[in-house]
Amino acid sequence: MTLGAWRSLIVFFAILSACLAVYEFAAPKTDFTQGDVRLLGAWLHFPGHARTTFLVFSAPPGSNLAAAGISSGDHFIADDSFLARWTWAPGDRITGTVVHNGSSRPATIFAVSHPVPWTWADWVQRPGRLILQIVMLTLAIVVAWHVGDAPWVRWLCAYLICVGLAPWQIDRLEYVGPIRAVAISIEDTVVQVGLCAAMIFAVMIRGSPAHDFRMWIVRLTPLAFLILEAGIVVMFLDPRALYYTPPFRAVQALCIVAAIAALTAAAAEATGQARQRLRYMAWTFGLGFSGFFLSIAAMFVLGNTGDDLQAWFIPRLTLLIIPIGLGYGLLSHRVVSSHYIASRTLVYGAITSSLVPVFAAAEWTATNLFGQGTGKNAFLVALGVMVAASFKTVHKKFEGFVDRIVFKDRHAREKALGRFTKEVAHIDDATTLAHRCAGVLDQHVGAVATALYLRGSEYDRIAVAGGPSPRRIKQIDPLVVSLKSQCDAVETELLGAGGYAFPMISRGALLGLLVIGPKRDGEIFSPDEIKSLSELTREVGVALEGIRLSDLESQLAEAKTGRAELKRLLSDLVSREKTPESL
Repeated sequence: MTLGAWRSLIVFFAILSACLAVYEFAAPKTDFTQGDVRLLGAWLHFPGHARTTFLVFSAPPGSNLAAAGISSGDHFIADDSFLARWTWAPGDRITGTVVHNGSSRPATIFAVSHPVPWTWADWVQRPGRLILQIVMLTLAIVVAWHVGDAPWVRWLCAYLICVGLAPWQIDRLEYVGPIRAVAISIEDTVVQVGLCAAMIFAVMIRGSPAHDFRMWIVRLTPLAFLILEAGIVVMFLDPRALYYTPPFRAVQALCIVAAIAALTAAAAEATGQARQRLRYMAWTFGLGFSGFFLSIAAMFVLGNTGDDLQAWFIPRLTLLIIPIGLGYGLLSHRVVSSHYIASRTLVYGAITSSLVPVFAAAEWTATNLFGQGTGKNAFLVALGVMVAASFKTVHKKFEGFVDRIVFKDRHAREKALGRFTKEVAHIDDATTLAHRCAGVLDQHVGAVATALYLRGSEYDRIAVAGGPSPRRIKQIDPLVVSLKSQCDAVETELLGAGGYAFPMISRGALLGLLVIGPKRDGEIFSPDEIKSLSELTREVGVALEGIRLSDLESQLAEAKTGRAELKRLLSDLVSREKTPESL
């Protein structure tokens, strides 16, 4: 399939999935009764059965509950399974036991499709699921165009499309009638395809599978899909087959663990920024799926009572981490530093938390001073205006305080580079300057290798620190061409993946370049570090150009002096030849 054809296919399935997502968001939530019935508890018994109890809050006359002889305050214990509520269709006979004032009797309810209002959990789940679908489908399209020629892209897009089509069934009550069981089975099947695609993506992201456990992941992927699909068929034929659910979820968890292990192994083989990105993606998958499996485990271990059933679905929204993390890790030139995230979280969290006691104290003060009159409202409004006006200043000062603590070592390195940047102009020997520059960078940047190149017939290395580096770079090298065209720092793998090259521009010409490899500790270069290194390289280039011009002036002065001396010697020689003594 050509690149354009499969991109068109990605767009088609993304649009189809988006339409289904909008339908599921807008479709009314339904229940099987015409009264107010709430799930009181569900206790799972293995193998194969669940005991489900509903508490009846109201049974209006003419409803299917009243027709079954059920009244307000009764408990209805369904004979069918816990999962059956998701497969009951209008007209189905729901048999069970009604407990009324301590006495029990059998009863049969004829299921209907009755719209019910959203609960607080629905207001979290439904918009969250729609956002999850939109983000995943958008990322699939962007990745298809941004890195469409990479071999792993199709597997990643397949995963995003499949999970975007069926976001792990956060709420299955939108489907009405016999289509429920079929729709749920289709969604489950699509999810299994997505899981298998994620496993292959994790194996292929570094190229062909290595001859280790990753090769076995590829071979066992079809088997995992068949096992998962068999579970879907079993639950489709018999919704009471809850004994299959734990191993079914366990196989899904193993698929996710396999994908994380493959990404971790790829990160161990990579270096520099590529290593950091792969680690970032492994953590993204792990944290993203953690909420889903946590909710499943909690439902089985702790059971569900009342609205807690819907609340257990909310942790599944951690799946939003996956498209966001993958998008940033794959499409950006760097990944966010964990220290940066921690500092910003601390800053905003502390400031936001401090507002709570401030307004609580203000409310207490206003109530005691002004009572309930207009003075209280005016006081609170004035306080709100003052807080809003001072928020930016307080935030800036507190952010600076946290930044100095969290990034203490980084600021020390930046100051050292800044001091050397100022000293560069006072060093008048090119060799000394080049070697000092390489030494300072090796000490305060911590790269695996550092090399400075100066233009001659080619770009010759004049100083090196750390690991090995090429002795010269040709004028037509792609790195040189990029530096000449962009006149700015560019990423390069000359000294290892994740390194950078910085140009020394003088009078519009590339005088030389500074090449820095990835950091030894695997961290990325922050924007501030890249800016500092760019400034240092520019100053070194200016200093080297000044030294070169100074050397040329000295050579020119020596040449002039030699020429004058030569003229004097010639004049003396000529004058001696003209004197009588010479005759």
